[in-house]
Amino acid sequence: MNELAESKNAYSESLDKLRRDYRGSHYAVFAGAAFLGAYPTYHDALLQGYNTVGDKPFLVKQIDCDEEKQCVASPVPVTV
Repeated sequence: MNELAESKNAYSESLDKLRRDYRGSHYAVFAGAAFLGAYPTYHDALLQGYNTVGDKPFLVKQIDCDEEKQCVASPVPVTV
């Protein structure tokens, strides 16, 4: 398994805990199976990834998004 695939797998396996621990919009950073932390902005998460692993593959993903649904702050009713 390549490093990015390993990061995606680790994120998926950690998603329930990440949602419990990091309410609000945070971005998780994984390098391989290692969780590097969660940050309030994409920029902060990206910097952490580069500062920790340099140019090796790592994953930055927003925690709040439901993988099976789109993230929508307030659904808009659709009239037909």
